[in-house]
Amino acid sequence: MVGHNDFILDGLRWSFSSVNSYHTCPQAFRLGYLDALPRVDNAFSDWGSFMHSLLERYFKGELEFFELSQAYQSGYAAAVKCKFPPNRFVNLAERYYAAGKSYLDSFDGSAFEGCEIIGVEQKVKLTIHGRPFVGVIDLLLKKGDDYIICDHKSKSAFKSQKERDEYARQLYLYAVFVHEKFGKWPVKLVFHMVRSGGELVEIPFDEKACEAAQDWFSDTIDAIYQDTAFESTPNRIRRELKELRAQQESGKLGFSEYTKQKKKLEAALRKMGFYCGVLCSSKTSCPDCDKTPPED
Repeated sequence: MVGHNDFILDGLRWSFSSVNSYHTCPQAFRLGYLDALPRVDNAFSDWGSFMHSLLERYFKGELEFFELSQAYQSGYAAAVKCKFPPNRFVNLAERYYAAGKSYLDSFDGSAFEGCEIIGVEQKVKLTIHGRPFVGVIDLLLKKGDDYIICDHKSKSAFKSQKERDEYARQLYLYAVFVHEKFGKWPVKLVFHMVRSGGELVEIPFDEKACEAAQDWFSDTIDAIYQDTAFESTPNRIRRELKELRAQQESGKLGFSEYTKQKKKLEAALRKMGFYCGVLCSSKTSCPDCDKTPPED
């Protein structure tokens, strides 16, 4: 049976971002990709895109390393137009500006010494499990006979191994492109953490993890085709909290287990509060988004 969204979905060129947005919030996916409503930026994405653009110019040979800091300072106001949200503990605007300047003041490219640059903003286009996939590799390197995929990340650090592995899915999908183009898998995946002084988080390539990333990609798209509600994640969590309370009140769930699950769901809802109020690109058109950014 053909769904009413199938003709739109059939025309999509799937990327990691589009598929991952469904995981974050199905309704945000619907608003952005099916309804094609206007999207809005935020200060965090502005800052990350600006840092990406400067590094792209450096690795393409358009800027020398000693020119990066000045280019950052002179171009900052025009590039980072959105306001950072209020925070009770720190001035985020000042912190992010200082982090970028500090890193570029000391940047000399030595972390990538000995590597041949194969591609900068390398476009990726291939088919994964019968689905069209597109993307852009920030930096594709070769050291000796080994290929390395490098992704510039504006995060200061990964909060957990689980979070790191979730982000690594994107690079594993890019690894399929490397394998198809060059006939061998990359030896490692690297996250270049620009907000923590350029720390390199390296992940040795694992073929099983690559297969799992491809399965995640195609399974998620299958789920999107089958979805008819595209329920927002905050609404789903609130619904699950009500169902949990009903189970506890009916005696089907013990108080200890109820409390444990309740805390987990409430933590997830608080996390979504920041996403909805600050990060979601569909927040101006979403009826479930809290329009007031949280303070912390």
